[in-house]
Amino acid sequence: MASANRNSSPNLPPGLPLGLGIAIAAIVLLGAGRHLLDRWHYNTAMHAKERADCYSAIENFDSIIYAFRLIFNRDDYVNQVREKKAECELFQKAVENQQSGKGETALLDYITLANVYEDSVLIDPIRQQILNLFEEFQMVSLATPEVCARIQGLMTQNLLSRVRTQATDFYLACGSTFEANSNYGRAIDLYEKLRQKNSLSDTQTQMVEKALARAIVSDTRHQGAREVGPPSPIAYTADGTTVVEIQNDAPREMKVTFSGPAPKFEKIESCEDCVIHKSDEKTEDCPNKGPVKEYNLTPGQHQISVDYIEIGNEKIEFWVGDWTLDEGIKYSICFTIIDRPIDFVPEA
Repeated sequence: MASANRNSSPNLPPGLPLGLGIAIAAIVLLGAGRHLLDRWHYNTAMHAKERADCYSAIENFDSIIYAFRLIFNRDDYVNQVREKKAECELFQKAVENQQSGKGETALLDYITLANVYEDSVLIDPIRQQILNLFEEFQMVSLATPEVCARIQGLMTQNLLSRVRTQATDFYLACGSTFEANSNYGRAIDLYEKLRQKNSLSDTQTQMVEKALARAIVSDTRHQGAREVGPPSPIAYTADGTTVVEIQNDAPREMKVTFSGPAPKFEKIESCEDCVIHKSDEKTEDCPNKGPVKEYNLTPGQHQISVDYIEIGNEKIEFWVGDWTLDEGIKYSICFTIIDRPIDFVPEA
C-alpha cells in the first residue's frame, strides 16, 4: 500500500527573527535620531537667521538637506528648509554685493527679498542694511532707473524707516531720475505721495512742491501743449507786489500750476455760460464770462501749466508758458477751450 509523504515546513535559521527585529529597531532608532538631529539643526538655523547670521543658518540648513537618511521624516524638514535656505541665500548675496561695493545691486536684492518674503524675519535686518547703504554710497549711485522703477517696493515694506532723514532726499532723487527719462507721470505720482506726508519739514515741503510743479509743467509740454505768451500788464500795484489775474472762460474746471520761486497749484471753477469752441470757429479773444482769480507771485521767471478736466473722450487744448513777471505790475490773461484737431499728435 502506497503512502503519501507531506513536505515539512522549512525551518528558519534560529537567529533570523532576532536579526530582523534588530534591523527594524536600528532603522527606527536611526530615523528617530535623524529626526532629532534635523530638528536641532533646524532650530539652530532659525535662531541664526533671526540674528541675520545667514552664513551659519545656511550651514545648518545644508546639514538637513544633504544628510544621509534611511527613511524620510514625517515632518518633511527637507522641503521646508529649502525655502528657508533660498531666503537666506538671497540676503547673504545682497550683503556680499554691498561689501563688494555694488550698492545698486545690493539694494535691488533687498527689495526683491522683501517683496517675495513679505513676512520674513529678515525685514528688519534689511532695513538696517539699507541704512548702512545710505551711509556708504552716494545718493545718486543708488537712485538709478532700475532701483527707482521698483520704488513702490521700498514704500510698501517701509524699508526706509531707519533712514527717515535721508528718505525724502532719496525719493526726490528718484523723481529727478524719472524726469531725466521723460517719465513725468511717475515723477508726479511720487511727488504727490511725498507731498501728502505729514512728517516733512518746511524745507522738504518746499523742495517737493518745486519738484512737483516742475514735473507738471514738463509733462504738459511733453504732451504737446500750446505755448502761451505772457499775460498783459494792466495796472501798477499800490504795494509793489506782482499779481496775475486769470479768467476761466470755459465750461470745464481749470487746473493751473505755477513753477518758479514759490510754486502754486490752483483750480478755477468752470464757467456755466461758456462753451467749447470748434477749431475752425472764430471766437472773441476773451468772452469775459467766467470766474476770475488773482494770484500774488514772486517777481521773476515763472513757468505755467494750464490744463482742463476732460470728460469722456474729449481732447481739448492745454497750454504751457514761460513768463517773466516784473515787480509792482498787475497782469491779466483769460483762457477758452478749443477742440483739438482729430489729427492732433502730441510730441514724442
